[in-house]
Amino acid sequence: MLATTSGETLNIISHKECEIVIEEFLNEVKKDISMLKDCPLIDDNKTISKSVSHSLFKSSKYKREVKSIKNIIFNAAIECERFIGGSSDTFLLILEKTIGLHKDKRLQFIQSCLEECSKEMINKRRLGKSDINKMIKSYHPVSKNIIKESLSKCTPRTFLKIEKSDFFEDRIIKKENLTFDISPVPGFLAGEWIEDNVGILMIDGVIETVAQIHHFLSKAFDTKDPFLLIARAYKPEVLKTIAENNARGLINVMPFDLGFSMENHHLLSDIGKIFNINYACPEMGDVISVFVRRGIPEIGKVRITNKNVEFFIKDTENLEKIRKDVLKMAENNLGKEADNLIKKRLNSLSTDTVIISIGRETLAKNPIVIEEIDTFIRRFISMIRDGILFTKDKNIDKVNKIYNSIELSFIYNKLLSVFKSIKSINCIITR
Repeated sequence: MLATTSGETLNIISHKECEIVIEEFLNEVKKDISMLKDCPLIDDNKTISKSVSHSLFKSSKYKREVKSIKNIIFNAAIECERFIGGSSDTFLLILEKTIGLHKDKRLQFIQSCLEECSKEMINKRRLGKSDINKMIKSYHPVSKNIIKESLSKCTPRTFLKIEKSDFFEDRIIKKENLTFDISPVPGFLAGEWIEDNVGILMIDGVIETVAQIHHFLSKAFDTKDPFLLIARAYKPEVLKTIAENNARGLINVMPFDLGFSMENHHLLSDIGKIFNINYACPEMGDVISVFVRRGIPEIGKVRITNKNVEFFIKDTENLEKIRKDVLKMAENNLGKEADNLIKKRLNSLSTDTVIISIGRETLAKNPIVIEEIDTFIRRFISMIRDGILFTKDKNIDKVNKIYNSIELSFIYNKLLSVFKSIKSINCIITR
């Protein structure tokens, strides 16, 4: 049926036909999941993925009229993956089984599975060393060795991070300093900047004129001490003045511009709380010269590269308080964008980090090494957080596996929500 409103023609699929369209779409999804289980996708970069969800999201092309239904399913899978690493595949495999049932029996089936999952919760326990081998049983031998070597360098507080390296061989780097992924203003650094007893002035705003930081520059000139200057932005004449004086050796000031994005929203307050220092906010009436006259605080040794700034911190008491607060936020599952920002913030607030840097040789031996280790790290974090169950889901598993303690319940709740939403659809309207 066609309808015209405000000069726009809409296609309306009525209830009876709508049910047929939805069932056809669900069976198409079922078929795709079944195929991708046995035939992993090879993407444009000739990389094979073991992840059913990764492959499905990249390869699926469905009719325009089922876009909203597709989004309901895909978004639920993404939410599972964001909360518990690797769980989107489990979600899709159970979805495949559920779609195979008669449409009138699906909700009842999911509800019964959910009740069984709740009973399993009594077997919840902490993740132990012996469980790691069970988690990585199906991994490539190269991935297994890297994971085991990385974990041998970890403590319960360690933050694991993986990256692709330009080097030929792998490197597992243990870092025990505080690192923020912010870069100095372009043109101010050649190589790296390492200084002891560094002073710091932070401004939550734009430095509009040289006059605003006259007292700060005078102090830098008089003492010749190294200083960090962190602000949201600078006018060109301010940066020009700092650059010229740096070049002549009259001052040693390294400026950072944070911008106004949410990505660095908490950076000033985090640094301030960690080192017990205040930052100036001109919009709130703070005068930069007053902060300078009170005395510019020192934060010890600092190392700066074109990628980040590293603080050699000794007292971590304040840092741990902030981490606890941010970890509580991370448990709330606030959505993809917020969760990514929280993850980056936690990364910056860790003084105990192991960086797994994958070299070109390993990538050649095992093209999915990054995917396997990344999934392991995210599962490992969720299992440390929630505990584990050594169990199986009768719908997809032949033998017991290591599950996050709430993983199966979480997935079945998402499936319940998906099928309730789909059942409530009475018509589909497309342009």
